[in-house]
Amino acid sequence: SVAPSPTTLVPPSQAPTKTPGGGLPDTGPLPVAASDRRTRTRWRYLAWTGLTLVLMTALFVLLAMPVRIEIEPEPDDMTIHGRLPPVPVLGQYLALPGAYILRASRQGYQPLVEPIEVQRGKVNDAHFALQALPGRVTVMLDPAVPYRLIVDGQAVPAEQGWHPVHHGDRQLRIETDRHLPEEHEVAIDGFGKPQQLAYALRPGWADVNIATEPPGADVVVDGEWLGTSPLDTGIMQGKRELRFELAGHKPLT
Repeated sequence: SVAPSPTTLVPPSQAPTKTPGGGLPDTGPLPVAASDRRTRTRWRYLAWTGLTLVLMTALFVLLAMPVRIEIEPEPDDMTIHGRLPPVPVLGQYLALPGAYILRASRQGYQPLVEPIEVQRGKVNDAHFALQALPGRVTVMLDPAVPYRLIVDGQAVPAEQGWHPVHHGDRQLRIETDRHLPEEHEVAIDGFGKPQQLAYALRPGWADVNIATEPPGADVVVDGEWLGTSPLDTGIMQGKRELRFELAGHKPLT
């Protein structure tokens, strides 16, 4: 005899419900997890962003022109401003045609600000030279009297207490009203550096005692009345005209 097969009982709540045709019901597509949807959206966004960047880069390369800029001496800092900043490539720049402003700076030199026009179909090379700042020279005199500073034959007035003198070996001359001129060859530091020069002035006059007989005569030197004799005064060096005048007497020159 054949033994009967065992029967498995299913609770009513877990038993599949049959359709009128006798088959199992259609439960529809399985739901997609929210995290999977976010992942696909993120990758799609990254793909479109990457493609856009590639297209924009390719368009820029096609439209941009090479620009070579040379500045002497080499600046500490340089920027180029325009509607779209140029891109540095192998010692030069790629820039769209248009107007730009070049700014460069270096310690001891005047700032450089120059316009640049990038044109299609032309060689866009620009050459510039930075201009050195003058040294800030102050002059200390003993005695402290007003003076005039002449550098290489040109008068150089003071600016805020110092004289702008450029780098190099310079011939300096200091002139005053009553002292001998001072002439020196000086190595000027330049490049905006402060530099102090000190000199002791030598008198440009001689102390003279003037006496006449009779006394009381007017003493006139080069047309300028100095006083009456006897007189102790200072007369500037050089050839001078002295004239003595006294009432009742002939003038003496």
